[in-house]
Amino acid sequence: MKKNYFVCLSFFAFMLLASAQNSIAQCNTGDDYTTYIPSCNGTPEAYAGCTWAGEYNTLSLTGSLMYTLGSSITTDFITVTDASNVVLTSGTQPINFIPTSTADYRVYIHEDPTCGTATTCRSPWNMFRINQYSCCKGIYFCRHCC
Repeated sequence: MKKNYFVCLSFFAFMLLASAQNSIAQCNTGDDYTTYIPSCNGTPEAYAGCTWAGEYNTLSLTGSLMYTLGSSITTDFITVTDASNVVLTSGTQPINFIPTSTADYRVYIHEDPTCGTATTCRSPWNMFRINQYSCCKGIYFCRHCC
């Protein structure tokens, strides 16, 4: 009986710690800096010259295409949300993101998973990635589908 109690208690403690870590790593607060539509040329593309940690940029992304999102500061933590601010993915940059639909998405930048802010300029960037959903008759599309 004691063994079952210990296993159950250990599992509960693990789940509590896992959920606490997950809640810390969802940095979806900050000020809007700019709105941008990626050109989807397959190379890294800076879209905001001086974003501070604690701000977000709105990107118009095409559904089912893969984007890699990053920052000029290698330790920055990125969180992607939908227009309703629901967290879709997050992690230390760079991160890959495949939107489920064509829409505007918020890309938050923070110093770390504890949502640290700073007034140091950083240049966020994105890169459109070719994947199996983006090819139509040998032509790659970003904003249009065939």
